[in-house]
Amino acid sequence: MSGEIFGNTYGCLNVRSSSNFNAEHSVEYGLINYNKGNDTPKTASSSWCALTNDAPNQWVTLSSTEPVEFVGIRTQGRGDFDQWVTSYQVKYTLDGSNWNTGPSFNANTDRNTIITNRFDTPIIARSIAIHPLTFFGHISMRFDAIFKTFPRMQTGTVKHEGGPLASGMGERTVDYKVVFPKAFPVGVIPNVTTAVQLIDSSNLKNLRINIGQKDVTNTGFTIVFKTWFDTQLFAATGTWFAFVKPEYF
Repeated sequence: MSGEIFGNTYGCLNVRSSSNFNAEHSVEYGLINYNKGNDTPKTASSSWCALTNDAPNQWVTLSSTEPVEFVGIRTQGRGDFDQWVTSYQVKYTLDGSNWNTGPSFNANTDRNTIITNRFDTPIIARSIAIHPLTFFGHISMRFDAIFKTFPRMQTGTVKHEGGPLASGMGERTVDYKVVFPKAFPVGVIPNVTTAVQLIDSSNLKNLRINIGQKDVTNTGFTIVFKTWFDTQLFAATGTWFAFVKPEYF
C-alpha cells in the first residue's frame, strides 16, 4: 500500500535479538528472502536462529530512532532447513522502557512462503518485538516489520470572503472544514493553532476578528472565523499549524 516501508529489507530499522544460535545464525541472516550465498560460510543459516527453544522468551526487535506507524509483520521460515515459527506475539514500546502487549498471529508452515499479518489498528511505537510462541523444528525465521512515517507538522491557509461577516450586527461566525494534506495516524490527535494572516474590513467600523479551531481529529479540523458587534469583515485569511504532541518525539 502507498507509503509503506519494509523496514528490515531496506535497512531503515535497527534489528536485535534475544539470542543467536551462534554468529552464523544471527539476525543479519533474518532478511525476508535471504539465502546464504558464496560470500557466507557454508555453516551459516538462511535465517535467524535462536540459541534455545524457550518460547516465548526468545524475540527479535525492529526499532526506529523516532516513532513510526507500524501496520504489520512479515515472516518466513528458514530457507535451508525445515525450521519455522508457527505463531508469535507482538509487543511494542513508544519510550523504549514500557512494553505493551499487542496481537498474536499464526505464522509459517513451510520454509519459504511469506506470511503477512496486518494489525487491525496501526501501532504507534519506536520499537516492535516478535516473540515466537510455537515453532516447528527450531525457533528460526526471516522477518520484517511494515511501517509508515508520519509528519511532525503541517500548515496551510483558509480564505473567507463576504457572507454574514460583512454585514449585520452581533456575533457572527463562519466555519470551514480543513482536511490535512496527510492524515496523522489513528489515535494521534495533533495540536492545532490558528492566526490571522490578512484582513479586509470597513474603515468606518471598529475591527473585531477572531480565528479559532474546533473538532480536531487525525484527518482534519474546523477553522472558525468570528466577528461581533457592528464590524464589517469583507475578507480574511487564516493560517493554521498542526503539530504532533511532544510525547511522540
